[in-house]
Amino acid sequence: MSSLFIPKVMAQACVDVTLNVGSLNTDPPPSESSGGDATTGTNASGSKPDLIIIELSLEDAAHNPIPNLHINTSARCRMRLKNQGAASTSTTFRTSCYISDGLKTDDNPQDMGGEETQGLGIGATHTEHEDFTLEYPGWYNMMACADSSHQVTESNENNQCKREVAFEVVSSPNLTLTAIATTTGITVFNPGEAFSVNVTAANPGENFGKSIYIGWYMTGGAYGTGEVFIARDQIKRENLKGGMTKGENLESVFAPTTPGRYTLIARIDYDGRVNETNENDNEIRLPFHVKGSLGGEDDIFEMLLN
Repeated sequence: MSSLFIPKVMAQACVDVTLNVGSLNTDPPPSESSGGDATTGTNASGSKPDLIIIELSLEDAAHNPIPNLHINTSARCRMRLKNQGAASTSTTFRTSCYISDGLKTDDNPQDMGGEETQGLGIGATHTEHEDFTLEYPGWYNMMACADSSHQVTESNENNQCKREVAFEVVSSPNLTLTAIATTTGITVFNPGEAFSVNVTAANPGENFGKSIYIGWYMTGGAYGTGEVFIARDQIKRENLKGGMTKGENLESVFAPTTPGRYTLIARIDYDGRVNETNENDNEIRLPFHVKGSLGGEDDIFEMLLN
């Protein structure tokens, strides 16, 4: 389940936006093709302006170029535009910044907002900035488009965008499991009996970028010292942000058919999708017992448990 993207527009000239990539863009960027011949046009000389983006880069709040940024830290999309056409324009037009998840611009880049430019003369350049923050780590890429509001009739309408300036957003998550128990509190079962288990996941660190899984294993008894994988349980990134806890339930766990002492193991991020500040607190264990016929050592243990 993806979360909603909610822009927050400031009163100043810049727009501050928190991005959750994945929601649909309601104001798509200008479409582009492989180009085309300039047309002639609207002023006395028969010429038109041609607005392009000549520079696109990522900056921090102090206007310093940066290769990456930390989650929830303000950054800027720096867009330098130029009128390379044969006519000036006095029309106010918008220059917009877009961000996509990954290294390539996708079909629905997220509109991060834009700035209004009050016309641009022949050969003139102008720089705009758009402020934003990102709440999840990962690779992203920026695209900027001049005249994204389609206010200016240009000699070439297919060269307005500069795209795929890639950058990385980093964070420091710490995924852990803090509690485990059967739903009934009982840890002695008949051979093949089904039971359910609750586990509590926590993230005392920061947001992570991908959905993760808890891997479930059994060991002991007939399995010896080996671990047998039995299930996995997904946790979406929005459900375990930094500082959050989340309860998970594994239903219909079947006790082994061979009597003995066993251990159920839960291991968060078992397949190593997330780089954590502590990789040594991802596991929690629940011992349990499968009943046998009375008379053996395990059955004495069983009677003590009951």
